[in-house]
Amino acid sequence: MSKNLLEYGLAALVGLGFGLIISGRKIDRLECERMELDLHNKCLEADNEILQRSGDNLREANKLLTDLLIQETEET
Repeated sequence: MSKNLLEYGLAALVGLGFGLIISGRKIDRLECERMELDLHNKCLEADNEILQRSGDNLREANKLLTDLLIQETEET
């Protein structure tokens, strides 16, 4: 009877060990995915900032060209 209990206890410990190893790897994988998503988010934020600055530059260029055209039409 105690031999069976010893075998069951040993099997339970082995199962628990495998469970901890598998869950540890799963946690590592999830942390890697989270870090990848954080990096992707930072890249998207940088792209958004670049597009906003580009839009601002285009608006300013449009204002300058409009002012030049207005001046040119006033001179003629």
